Amino acid sequence: MLKRFLILFTTVLLVQTGVTQAAEEKRPEVGRYVKAYSGAENLKVWTTRIGPESNHEALLQIGGIDHAWDMKIMKVKIEPAGKSDRYIAQVDGKPFTALILTNESAELYLPNAKRVYSVGYSKELSEQGNSERFLTDYLQQGEK
Repeated sequence: MLKRFLILFTTVLLVQTGVTQAAEEKRPEVGRYVKAYSGAENLKVWTTRIGPESNHEALLQIGGIDHAWDMKIMKVKIEPAGKSDRYIAQVDGKPFTALILTNESAELYLPNAKRVYSVGYSKELSEQGNSERFLTDYLQQGEK
């Protein structure tokens, strides 16, 4: 009886270790820092790089706004455009420019919104950010 228990316990432990290692191996790299922006009426935007820098991809999260994207974390492409970077999301299978960053300010565009939202770099929000936790939240949310 004890022998069966030990075999079962060892098997469960080995399977659990393998699952944990596999999950860690699939975790993409992220940038070292989160960059955050804030605007009027409590609008907030957070970004961090995901994957190798050469992929030009980021995680983007918007909060404090009455919109379907509120607190959703999206993986976006970054396209340099002169002195700005454009963060391109997929909306209904088509590219959509969601954010244009220029130095320390940005313009936020939301699908079906009738206006452009201005946000500026927030050192305080950026310092509160943690890119690994940001990635964990994204992975737990699943790509929707």
